[in-house]
Amino acid sequence: MTLPTVGAIGTAGSAPPTPAKPKRFHGTEVLGTAPVGRDASRIAQEVMSYLSGLVGAFVRVTIEIEADNPDGASDQIVRIMTENTQTLKFWTMDLKKLNRLSQP
Repeated sequence: MTLPTVGAIGTAGSAPPTPAKPKRFHGTEVLGTAPVGRDASRIAQEVMSYLSGLVGAFVRVTIEIEADNPDGASDQIVRIMTENTQTLKFWTMDLKKLNRLSQP
């Protein structure tokens, strides 16, 4: 009669444990202003389509727009941006007036 070895792990022929699979993806890309539609379409085809094809996956795409203009925006541009972002149901929109502090 053969007794099992003390401290032996597993049995002969058992499969090794499988490594954990990645469960989250986050990627950031900076797009130029001119070809933004083309670049966004390429990202949708080459990245998002694979992620959204995973069973049980929740995929969220966030578009963030930043614009700086040292001369400021006219009242007309402020009105247009406010109306368009409301129409498009942006979650957030903020127009800031940046005042530079004078240095002594």
